Amino acid sequence: MYAIDTYKDVDIEIKISKIRIQGLKDQLKIIESDLKGPADMQAMQYSDMPVGSKRDNFYIDSIIEKSRLEAKLEKEEIILKYNLKQQEDMNIQLNLLEGLQYKIFKARCIDRHSIIRTAEILGTSTRTVDRIMARIKRKKKE
Repeated sequence: MYAIDTYKDVDIEIKISKIRIQGLKDQLKIIESDLKGPADMQAMQYSDMPVGSKRDNFYIDSIIEKSRLEAKLEKEEIILKYNLKQQEDMNIQLNLLEGLQYKIFKARCIDRHSIIRTAEILGTSTRTVDRIMARIKRKKKE
């Protein structure tokens, strides 16, 4: 049961990584739009801007922030790749589990099959599936 719980944890980590990656990409879009500036600002000549303007500091800060976000995004994508590979390897090993108890637990918790579908797949009765799941839940509480 520990292996299946670990698989579920990795699955949650993958979902969280995907959310983080999307958030970082959204932040990068905002910063990139800030760096572009309005169209009339781009047409200004450098000599027209006041010396030491706040725009200069904002631009530098935005570049630094963009660089920081790109590094975070790269790191998060590496973590996601690792977790996906780990999940794939674990799935292969979980499919090798023998014993009705493990197969039922995997079908119900990882594959998210109904009791009826699990019983059909494993060639057993729904009552047996229900009893084994109840036993597993009792053991997990202990």
